[in-house]
Amino acid sequence: MTDSPKILFKRGDTFKLDITITDPNSTAALAAAADLVITEAAYQAALIADPVVPQDVIDTEAARDVDQAEYDALIIVDITGWTITSKLTWCGSAITTFTVAIVSAVAGTLTISALPAATLPWKIREHQMDMLFVRPAGSTSSETIIIDVERGPTNG
Repeated sequence: MTDSPKILFKRGDTFKLDITITDPNSTAALAAAADLVITEAAYQAALIADPVVPQDVIDTEAARDVDQAEYDALIIVDITGWTITSKLTWCGSAITTFTVAIVSAVAGTLTISALPAATLPWKIREHQMDMLFVRPAGSTSSETIIIDVERGPTNG
């Protein structure tokens, strides 16, 4: 079991979390990852060859960069038609409902935010948040994220 990601946050500030939805376990992404492992190994081999052939380094680095770009593109999830909600909770009780804005559905990007008026009353302690994704294939939730709320010297 892995630890939940943790975000340190000073209450009374604007909360803003920019997120890109990815799926590194899709069939296409896994195939691209396998290709990337091969081109990375070729690049590393070119770097330690004796003698080092500069053109081999350049060529294998270029191939690796192409495979990296392909992998990066294939892990992006198109969130067109999804409804995404998020709340801050403590002990199962909702504290704040975040504003969720989809920045680019095709690029899988969104922003989760709360204005200072909403964050100022947050207690100094760890809270939990996650996201609920309602999509054509059904609903799913993100992993839980810990929001460690601390007192700011200016906002208290």
